[in-house]
Amino acid sequence: GNDFTGFPLVDERSDADGTKHVVVAGMCDRKDLEELLRSGQEITEVSLKKCSNLHPVTVRDDFPLQSAYQLFKSMDMKNLVVVDDNHKPLAVMTRFAFLAWRVADRVHPDRLQELHDREKHRRYLRSNSRISTSRSLSQMESQNEGIAE
Repeated sequence: GNDFTGFPLVDERSDADGTKHVVVAGMCDRKDLEELLRSGQEITEVSLKKCSNLHPVTVRDDFPLQSAYQLFKSMDMKNLVVVDDNHKPLAVMTRFAFLAWRVADRVHPDRLQELHDREKHRRYLRSNSRISTSRSLSQMESQNEGIAE
């Protein structure tokens, strides 16, 4: 599985000169999509539109991050779609996506580096602990086999 909470619906549109572009046409919440899948009915454009927000809030990729966060927070959003100048989806921002930015924004760079280093060290110890634990378990199993025989 994955942890995506929503999925942009896209549509293909043509410019006056015939150039085709993929554009955001809506946003479907994961729970609504899962419900649609469980229902067993055929998934069609109409059924997707019925369970989607056809007017999702989007921002351009050069929109200031702090403003995007304020918009996201003030509207109590689950997803914020980032689009290019042709309205093609580039990313879907979630609470989790903003979290790293908020932490980095509020923590002094030296402290942030210290936390980074500490986490790296914790992961190193944890991976070595698993290796030594698996060795210990295999040693215990071989000892137990000797006793059982």
